[in-house]
Amino acid sequence: MTSIQIAFDLACPESRVLIHRLVSEAPDLEVELLPMRLDPLAPADYDQSTIEHLSIALDITETEAREMLKRTEKRFAEFGLPVNFEAARGCNTMDAHVLVQHAQLSGKQLAVAAALFDAHFAEGRLISDIRVLKEIATAAGLREELVQKALQNADTQLAVLAKEAELIAAGVERTPTVLKDGKAVESDSLFG
Repeated sequence: MTSIQIAFDLACPESRVLIHRLVSEAPDLEVELLPMRLDPLAPADYDQSTIEHLSIALDITETEAREMLKRTEKRFAEFGLPVNFEAARGCNTMDAHVLVQHAQLSGKQLAVAAALFDAHFAEGRLISDIRVLKEIATAAGLREELVQKALQNADTQLAVLAKEAELIAAGVERTPTVLKDGKAVESDSLFG
């Protein structure tokens, strides 16, 4: 079985598409998700939709922000993925990455990541909210008390930070980045 790693962020639309494709088109691949936050300094909640955030951050109108996101919406639609940028809220994804890393111990990393992506991009749920994370984890079959421990454990957060640092030191600059045998490869090479 071929094994790959993916440096990804739960706020990255292309990470969402790639992971969906791997699950549906290349189920025989062994995939490990590695945390790489796009905005490590993000607040727990931007308290605004993606449209509003882009409008303010880029000093453009909300109409212009919607136009920018049409390409992403088309990409999601191409793979049958729901998206609602009017509802999607930006946030710090640290705790969500902690949950994904915890889910790896139970072999549920991809399922939990997919549920987090849906919660963020389609449902407008705040994936920095501990209650949301616990709901997603228990729906995936993870034990709530173990999830709670993982989310409160400073060592778990330090492990996420260490993985991010390793990726940066290895030259990974964007998400998603696919690694095979420690080297970056084009994601399209994974699909026959």
